[in-house]
Order: sequence, then C-alpha cells, then structure tokens
Amino acid sequence: MPDGDDVIVSAAVDHTDIALAAAEGEATLETDAATRVLLLWGRRPGDPSRIRSRVGPPLLGQVRTLLSGYRCPSSQSAIAATPSRKKIR
Repeated sequence: MPDGDDVIVSAAVDHTDIALAAAEGEATLETDAATRVLLLWGRRPGDPSRIRSRVGPPLLGQVRTLLSGYRCPSSQSAIAATPSRKKIR
C-alpha cells in the first residue's frame, strides 16, 4: 500500500494508541487491508505470506507481542516496560 496511510501502534506501560498517519519511511510490517484488521485484533492470517517485513526476528517478535495484547501477568516483557511505536502499512 505505497500511497496509503500508515497505521501507527504505540504502547507504553500506562497507555496504548492506534492512529493513522501519512506514510513516511520504512514500515515495520506491510500487509493488505484485511490482514491489518486481523493484526489489530490480535489475530494472524492463515497465509503468513500476507505479512511482509524487512525487520529482523527480534523486532518482529516485539511487534507480534504488541499486537497480541498484554498477556503477561507480571507485565515484565520488554514491550510492556519500554515505550514502543510500530508502523503497519
């Protein structure tokens, strides 16, 4: 979606935010519209090739944790302890 808006997902210990912003720079994930909806609901598409990413496994793991919600009872995961901002295009 080169000419579309980015979906910006931000998370910190005390708040989360999802917003649209003009596309700029590299996206953390590139997906089709239906896959973006699935990801924002904490789900994954049946066909993993619908998600494209140039980031390495550590950052991709953080994005998956961010999009799956806070499921760690102790909230000690790196994503919960460190503010995070990811773009999904």
